[in-house]
Amino acid sequence: MRSASVWVMENKIGTKVGMGARDARGRPITVEKKIIFGRLKKYHAIRTETDFEKELERLRSVVGIPKPCVEQALEIYKQAKLLDIRMSPEAVAAAALYMACRMLKMPRPLDELVRYTKATRKKVARCYRLLLRELNVKVPVSDPMLYISRIAGQLKLGGEVVKTAVEILQKAKRAGITAGKDPVGLAAAAVYIAALMHGYNRTQKEVANMAGIAVPTLREKIGKLIRLVNTSLKGEKVVETNGRRHVVKIIDGSAEVVKSESGKKLLRIKVAAEVDGVRSEYEITFGRYGRDNVAVGHAYARADAPGGREEDAERLVAVVKALTGKEPRASRRGDGRIDIVCGRQHLEGFRRYAELAEAVEEWLGK
Repeated sequence: MRSASVWVMENKIGTKVGMGARDARGRPITVEKKIIFGRLKKYHAIRTETDFEKELERLRSVVGIPKPCVEQALEIYKQAKLLDIRMSPEAVAAAALYMACRMLKMPRPLDELVRYTKATRKKVARCYRLLLRELNVKVPVSDPMLYISRIAGQLKLGGEVVKTAVEILQKAKRAGITAGKDPVGLAAAAVYIAALMHGYNRTQKEVANMAGIAVPTLREKIGKLIRLVNTSLKGEKVVETNGRRHVVKIIDGSAEVVKSESGKKLLRIKVAAEVDGVRSEYEITFGRYGRDNVAVGHAYARADAPGGREEDAERLVAVVKALTGKEPRASRRGDGRIDIVCGRQHLEGFRRYAELAEAVEEWLGK
């Protein structure tokens, strides 16, 4: 016999046990049964809160969120219960934790939390908006600066990278290009550019994964910020390639978009450099290859250079690493030539120099 009404609704915090004056057959409910169902309702509320705490603790453990944020999220949950805000426990836990992190200025990307919960992103986002409206909470706008240290730390990058990334975002704020933009994407792009500037070898995929964003999103943000940090490629650096230390002095450089005989658009980068006292001019030509139009650059070591092809290839590799922070791949061909192969990450490195930026941007636009 059903002596209480039970509502199981989609988008609730748990299951609500309610009780009317009569049972399902219209008969009056006795005082004894009212006491029994009152106890069941109280037990259910306690159990629901315990389940919510377990879900919060699980999220805290897998995502690595500070304990104060968990405590704040629990307070948000209690307020939501008082206002009878009904959503699934998983959605409420992720939304409350996201809100708590932002309130305490320790923000985490929403996608990062959604990744570790059963609720969909749509449900968590809807729950977050509902909590904002019903609780009348003022949540500060996320500052990209707050994400830099965490992203850099996960990538094991030094303090100098964090400092440079902060400076890049400060320039971006002054230029007015951060307003209304995804703060996580901007922070990740600033960290990536700063890492390149300090010679750290981190791929766009690694940075995007650590930030919890898509690679195309990261590339878009890099394009917005890279113009702010364009610097002259001229200068001297010490790099190590294949266990050998080289002193690289960049003398000059230029870039242009040209057409091949077949009409294909190519990007040609020329660099004059002195490596270990030997001065040479190097040329790297980028084209798009394969079904995915992957950007690949090729340069060939000269047989008539001091020390022959082997030494010239070693110097060319050192020049590319000095400019981009990433060592290119050297490949020997069947005819004896040594091909120095550059990828998208090298292109991003070349893109930050004032002498090369305009042509690189034009070619990428093609």
